[in-house]
Amino acid sequence: MDGDSLRNFLDLARRELPDVANDVWQRIEQLASDRFGGCYLYVNSNSKKADRLAVVASMPSLPTGVLAARLGCTPRRVQQLRKLLGEGS
Repeated sequence: MDGDSLRNFLDLARRELPDVANDVWQRIEQLASDRFGGCYLYVNSNSKKADRLAVVASMPSLPTGVLAARLGCTPRRVQQLRKLLGEGS
């Protein structure tokens, strides 16, 4: 991505959300420029968490220890993910 990552991000968002009015995008761009001008845009990736949540959701009856071994994480992490999904521990 080139040096103007905010503009690239907003262009992508405009294409994906065509129902949002152009003046809204202009206000977002202006606000970001005013507040964060000169800063790099960083977007944290949550893909690992999302992947684990999907696996946990698909196997609610699997014992915590077994699921933790399959995911390569601790049983406590499986319990946390189940809590996020509203499944309890």
